[in-house]
Amino acid sequence: MTYPTNLKVYRMDFTNEYIFVDKLKELKQTDASKNKDWWPNLIENYKRYDQWYLVFHKEEIISFSCVQLFSKSTARLATRLWNGVKKKGLERGVILNEISPAMLMIKMQLEDYKDYNVFFSMQLLNRRKHLEMFAEKLNIKLGRSFKLNDGMYQTCPYDSINCWQSTISEKELNLPEMPIEEWKEKYV
Repeated sequence: MTYPTNLKVYRMDFTNEYIFVDKLKELKQTDASKNKDWWPNLIENYKRYDQWYLVFHKEEIISFSCVQLFSKSTARLATRLWNGVKKKGLERGVILNEISPAMLMIKMQLEDYKDYNVFFSMQLLNRRKHLEMFAEKLNIKLGRSFKLNDGMYQTCPYDSINCWQSTISEKELNLPEMPIEEWKEKYV
């Protein structure tokens, strides 16, 4: 399946925030995916993230994500990524020549946060290969130098399996790190 043509990506601001909030409320009522628990929290706390990015097809939001700041110099991109285009997701893997709604947002996020040490993360060890292929796509399509980092990095203030994630970045991250073997002993 290909993505719709004529996609437009926007930074969320006062002119489109209400559309975003309405989309969150709709998802709270209709989403049955593994991410269905996100929506009540996001409705209450979406302003805690630094900037939201919205992809529209015609007048409808079909994808969104945000940037989360970890310090004055470190930012996680494509946080809380949601893609409303129905497809097989991770089963398809990373398609190198495909420009997805996520790639449109990421390109804008990289431009907006060019002075930050940016990274992407995914939960659990079984996503590391997917994340490595994603780094390759970013490097080829956007002329970057992302690489899969050793170990698991703490991406939220709790000591839980979901907070220790695999990451890709262009520079060393200034976040707590746990070796994979230690992570396995603790959580598997």
